[in-house]
Amino acid sequence: MEYRIQEIKVEGLFGMFDHTIPLNQKEHITIVYGENGIGKTMLFRIVDALFNQKYTYLFTLPFSALKISFNQDCYLELIKENEKIKFVYQSQDGNVGRFNPLSETSISASRKDITDYVVKNYPEYTLHPDGYILDEEVNHAYKFDDFVKSHPYILAPAEIWFPDDLENLLNGVKIKFVGTQRLLTAADYRVINHPHNSKSYHLNKGIWGEAVIYYSNLISFLIEQKYKDYIKLSEKLESSLGKRLLDNQVKTDYTYDELVKEAEIVNERRAELKSVGLLNGQSNDDFVLDKEMDDISKAVISVNVQDIKSKLKIFDDFYTKLKLFTEILNERRLSYKKISISREKGFTFINENGQELTLDKLSSGEQHELILMYELLFLIPENALIMIDEPEISLHIAWQKEFLQDMQDIIKLRNFDIVLATHSPSIVNGNWSMTVALTGKELVEQ
Repeated sequence: MEYRIQEIKVEGLFGMFDHTIPLNQKEHITIVYGENGIGKTMLFRIVDALFNQKYTYLFTLPFSALKISFNQDCYLELIKENEKIKFVYQSQDGNVGRFNPLSETSISASRKDITDYVVKNYPEYTLHPDGYILDEEVNHAYKFDDFVKSHPYILAPAEIWFPDDLENLLNGVKIKFVGTQRLLTAADYRVINHPHNSKSYHLNKGIWGEAVIYYSNLISFLIEQKYKDYIKLSEKLESSLGKRLLDNQVKTDYTYDELVKEAEIVNERRAELKSVGLLNGQSNDDFVLDKEMDDISKAVISVNVQDIKSKLKIFDDFYTKLKLFTEILNERRLSYKKISISREKGFTFINENGQELTLDKLSSGEQHELILMYELLFLIPENALIMIDEPEISLHIAWQKEFLQDMQDIIKLRNFDIVLATHSPSIVNGNWSMTVALTGKELVEQ
């Protein structure tokens, strides 16, 4: 079952602060602001660690209690004391449950599972026969306990048994924390080695690379997958045509006027898909229609029109996302260049002089904008809670003022909630009803 978070409350943050953040249920955007050191980023890290199973990391974070209130009168509370974490929760049936305290030792008990996970997912680390974890890049050997303490953020999700009601709450919300470091991302080698990828891809620390290049490769890869689905359905429809005709599954008695209308719909759809980089190289020829054509000709065109409409539906969801993505960049952001997308090249930027620009020629602000919009539209699941730290990084004031409008348009399409932590009044842009102030006045009295 999926839940929506309605309120986040933290106590004893850094041993000093208590904060309560009611999420904006109307616009689905909540803006958190406050002075440096008040705990905005740390709060995001705590929520991220809880719902993304980073329990070892959770123990290292400075708080004493966290309470998450969901819809359907459910809540989940963590109480951290004596180096243990206790869970108190209420499920939708109203039952209140408690879970025995977790400790770091109970989470880190399986050294083999953690070591295997690190070595498998992080190529720069290898396992020494004596049990040390070697960092090949800096030629340093870690004892297991030292590695766990210094790298809690990359450890394997803990395999912990939870009661069903608690498990449902933990799995019922997808959380994505978008930190301030957005120009690098984890790489998928299927994408890096994609046959249409002609770009150089510079890996950093084994599986990390430049996000703008990686996402360009990724969009090419995803279009390729859609194109394969298109071809697969084409072959299926072609091979089943005879049976479908015999079983009267295909309408073959369109009138001339109906065929004209249907053909226009198909050609318009083809043009729309081409405009965002889908169906590149596909035929866009108009159907040859003649008022005097015989019934057999009309039947052939009728079948062709219906099958093409079925095949083009494969791209519907992808097209909607690509359309908004290119619209935000080309119509609201980029002043002296335009982005286009293709199966062969991924992202292509052309300046006003008609010159193609390599992706490394994009400004920091342009990269931040492209990366964030891409992640929100293509990578993050619906019904998730996205926590974005300092969205104003590298953005011009005019772009900051338009940021909330972009988020609102994306939310309409993707149906998730966003919490922003910002120092920028331009991000707020007068929308103070969406804001929650975190202040030092909430200092816990000693």
